[in-house]
Amino acid sequence: MPGLLLRRLTQASASLLAEEMHRRGYNLTAAECAALQTINDHPGLDARRLADHVAFDRADTKSAVERIAHAKLIRSVGEGDDLSLFVTNTGSDLLQQVRPILRDMQVLLMDGLNEDEQAAFVRMLRKATRVMPDQSRD
Repeated sequence: MPGLLLRRLTQASASLLAEEMHRRGYNLTAAECAALQTINDHPGLDARRLADHVAFDRADTKSAVERIAHAKLIRSVGEGDDLSLFVTNTGSDLLQQVRPILRDMQVLLMDGLNEDEQAAFVRMLRKATRVMPDQSRD
């Protein structure tokens, strides 16, 4: 049962974000936002470590990175296994524009919980995801 509820919450969150992004004229998915934000917060991150940070499987991470690179929101430096990712000025500007949307979606997502419940929920999610095997992201 918890797995189904988590899946439903994930679907609702992604759907709400997609609708709001589209409504405001942006073409970014939740995965792309997460990748862009994480690369911004950790300049020079490689794709493997990015996948670990955003807790997506490597295929989803690769796809998101390819899309935001194609849109010139990030650039890569190096080759092969020594590839580092950096947010471009365009990506940084876009991230600044969509941050309010991301904050609004987080508030909406947690709206049914009081402040203590929100903190406890996030703590439990972090604890549960820490014990998940790394194979879940291959």
